[in-house]
Amino acid sequence: MNVARRRSRWLTAAILTVLSIAPAPAAPAGAAASGPWLKPGVPFTYQNADPAVVSLGPLMFTYATNHGGADLPITWSADGHTWTA
Repeated sequence: MNVARRRSRWLTAAILTVLSIAPAPAAPAGAAASGPWLKPGVPFTYQNADPAVVSLGPLMFTYATNHGGADLPITWSADGHTWTA
């Protein structure tokens, strides 16, 4: 194999290696991973992150974080099992 062809193959392999190792550009920052929106009067069947529970008489209220689309999700329940927005 001649020297020029060997250099060409080495250069091609080196470029492909660098391109495959180089980090891809980061995606632009967007909204947080979105969960379902809380709909008033509809039972909430998903998880609330970091909930705080407050009891007021026979009702319990949760205040949670990290819910895509809603800044401070608040749900309520009379039985502690079915939570409604």
